[in-house]
Amino acid sequence: MSSVTNLMLSFSVSEEEQTIASQLNSYPNKERGFLLVSIDDDRLPRGWYGGSKMMETRIYLGAYNYLDVDDFINYLRSIEWESPEEVQLFTKGQYEDKFTVYNLLSE
Repeated sequence: MSSVTNLMLSFSVSEEEQTIASQLNSYPNKERGFLLVSIDDDRLPRGWYGGSKMMETRIYLGAYNYLDVDDFINYLRSIEWESPEEVQLFTKGQYEDKFTVYNLLSE
């Protein structure tokens, strides 16, 4: 049995992306592994998403079994963001009908 959480994270283009990505992927996730992937990751085809333009935002994606969302939000708050007001986390649990949006500074 599983309990999957779909996760999307958006943050400002002013952030040092490689530093943030490294910090994000250092999240311990109770030893279950953790890897968020950028929509612009080199392993993906360039512009694989829809539209006639390239995305102009940082979006990272992942799906995790038994993710503790509150713990992950606390971890996000421990990161030194240049623009924390622009950090948004979108989560959708396996049995949920829609995404929940968390704004890092207002939660």
